[in-house]
Amino acid sequence: MAMEAPIDRLRDRLLARHAALGEVVQNLSAGTPTAQVLHEGHRELRRLRLDAQLWVPLAPPGRSAGYEHVERSLKELTRAIGTVRNFDVGQELLDRLPRRDRETLEDGDILALKRALLRASRVGRRSLASATTDESSTPILDGLDRPLRAALPRIASVRLRRQIDDATSVRLAKLERALARAYRRPTVQRLHQLRLALRAVRSLDQTRTVVLGERALPVTATLRALQVELGRLHDWGDLRENAQEFLRGPRRDRVGGVLSDRVRASRRRLIRALKRKTVRHDFEALLRAAPA
Repeated sequence: MAMEAPIDRLRDRLLARHAALGEVVQNLSAGTPTAQVLHEGHRELRRLRLDAQLWVPLAPPGRSAGYEHVERSLKELTRAIGTVRNFDVGQELLDRLPRRDRETLEDGDILALKRALLRASRVGRRSLASATTDESSTPILDGLDRPLRAALPRIASVRLRRQIDDATSVRLAKLERALARAYRRPTVQRLHQLRLALRAVRSLDQTRTVVLGERALPVTATLRALQVELGRLHDWGDLRENAQEFLRGPRRDRVGGVLSDRVRASRRRLIRALKRKTVRHDFEALLRAAPA
């Protein structure tokens, strides 16, 4: 029995993601998605967009025409979910705020910010429900379905492999540049760019290993832990920005000061981590693994 061709494995992944998108839309349109549903929906949308960007260039023009509008809509929906999800994450961070930080605040400071975040998350959920009605979501689902119906020959797997290898090399090159910039001057913004570059490499590699059957890139537990800490820095930064937006007067200054301390502490941990020989070695090994 012949092995399934890479192009067929990619189609299977996309069909599964298409079905998952329908579930995401249904949950969002209800207006009350849980934090976990938002987290999983955000992740599924990012993976769907990645896989679709590999498939659509291989489809005949008649099937892929107009997909750029679908991609734009998916990107906007991904961003909107991410914004609401950040409000949920902010509330969780406040619940885990260290005791010494709580003691520097006055009564009601944390509660005021949590209430503001809760209000914003409710408004955001209503906006997501409005954006995922049948009228607005059907063109997206249909626009994604159209290129998936293209009958691609098995020989298209050759072009797909080249496309994935090229994209992997490009993402590793971007990671190398982001890493160099972070080592030169590890600002919060540069560390955020490093996070995005590392996440992009790992996301594509998940598709690469499943679709092409290749060995996974050497992303060690050390680098995965670093990515988690990079995400934590980003979350504290988002929460600080929300505090600046939602709070007023001395309360904003007090809470903003505490959250700035959290951002600085996370940044210091990352700087120490980047100086470790194991981290440098693991990044070097990862960057050397670019496809030939």
